[in-house]
Amino acid sequence: MIIKQIPFKGLYEDIIDYINRGVSQKEDFAVFRNTGVGIKREEIIKSFIQNDRYRKNVKTRAQHIILSFHKKDRDNISNEMLYTLSDKFLKERGYDNCVVYGRVHHEENVHIHLCISQNYYLTDKSCDIPKKQYMQQNRNIETLQKERYSKELSNSLVYINSKERKKEQLQKTPKATIKNRVIDVLNELADRANSLSNLSELIQKEHQDIQVYSRGNQKYYGVKSGKFSFRFSSILRPERFEVLKRLELLKEIQERNQELSKEPPSLTR
Repeated sequence: MIIKQIPFKGLYEDIIDYINRGVSQKEDFAVFRNTGVGIKREEIIKSFIQNDRYRKNVKTRAQHIILSFHKKDRDNISNEMLYTLSDKFLKERGYDNCVVYGRVHHEENVHIHLCISQNYYLTDKSCDIPKKQYMQQNRNIETLQKERYSKELSNSLVYINSKERKKEQLQKTPKATIKNRVIDVLNELADRANSLSNLSELIQKEHQDIQVYSRGNQKYYGVKSGKFSFRFSSILRPERFEVLKRLELLKEIQERNQELSKEPPSLTR
């Protein structure tokens, strides 16, 4: 499954309402950690706010996590699978000790939305861990997924397959050599990035010999290395490229909403 992790700095009411809006009335799957006996909207929000009072010197209020399965596996997914894999995710990341609320959305593909407090339950300690640990944790989760649900979720293996994927076989030409290097560099950065703009920032910071370029209305179209150009769609793993595009869109929406909230109220009706 694809794991998307987005730092959240807004209001708990907004993210809880967002999670609840996509829930089917017939679907009873839910994830709770350290919310007491609260299962209603107001009780869950209150649990996050009470815990948030302990947070210090950390701007991020929560982590918005999305655990997403391939659309081809949609009809094979059960609540038992969702409970098992979401529980494994929380334990791998160490989020079991945070305030957690999550629900499943049954759309074109099945995905779980989780809101996770940035600080551990009733402490001022942040739950942040080094991002370099994420990939190994993701593979640990998929190892369990493969062991228990290899047939049902055969299309939803991402991180194990990316590790086993062989480098593209090209002839020994200058362009092939450069392309192989760019493939390695960009896919490693893409696993750490949380949007296309963040990927661009990582490229500029860590690899000055590679430049991001745009085309038309696509701001992040590809990269240039030497005299050669490569499209992101031909360099990045397709599933990761799609994730970054969606995260970039979500980031743009959140930024527009923040700008609108800063506008002074109108004096006319």
